Amino acid sequence: MEWLKQFCDDDYHLSYLREPLSLERQGRAGAVASDVRILVWVAGDSPFRAATKDEKKSLAHVLDLNVRRIGQTTAAALREWAGAPPVPADPTTCTQCAGTGKVKCDECSGTGEHECPHCEQDMTCEKCEGDGKMECPACDLGTVIEEAPPRRGRVQGQPFDMLRLAKALVHVEGACEVFLSVTPGVLFLRGGGWEIATANAWRDDDSVEHRGEIPLEVVATEDSPHV
Repeated sequence: MEWLKQFCDDDYHLSYLREPLSLERQGRAGAVASDVRILVWVAGDSPFRAATKDEKKSLAHVLDLNVRRIGQTTAAALREWAGAPPVPADPTTCTQCAGTGKVKCDECSGTGEHECPHCEQDMTCEKCEGDGKMECPACDLGTVIEEAPPRRGRVQGQPFDMLRLAKALVHVEGACEVFLSVTPGVLFLRGGGWEIATANAWRDDDSVEHRGEIPLEVVATEDSPHV
């Protein structure tokens, strides 16, 4: 289950989005991970800490939304639709800071000082603390990793991010049911021992790769809670 960690956000202010959690679903042990844009739950023995009562309540806002079933498909068909998972690019040296991770402070123009607005005397720049340099906004410690170009797929006309979905689909198998939230915006996939929820990409344009409509085998329209 260590692969679930790729769907967390280490910098997010909510604890349940920074690490995978153990979470029981319908009497089955399992683990869940989310970075807001995608949520993945898989059944099995989990090595992660148990979700607290408040964390369970927050996760239920997504896992138990009202949805309508639109059909069924297979993980294999979804993988073909979503395309291959993005391959991490090799880091390159940042051209803005020449790999140093630092650039000239834009507050003091690199002098480390600026004029006090009250007494007109020179004072240490608060932004760079007198160093004259600040962290480069274009990189991470001097290196840049280019993100994979956007990839979209459509579900009843709504665009969804295929890159995150592709990363999750390589870890699941079998047939699954497909749902859309009653309030537009969330796609649910529920298989045997796994669930994936992913948010609508909202913005879409002709410059991104499009994978077409989701492949469905059977279409139904009933509304039901996602359980």
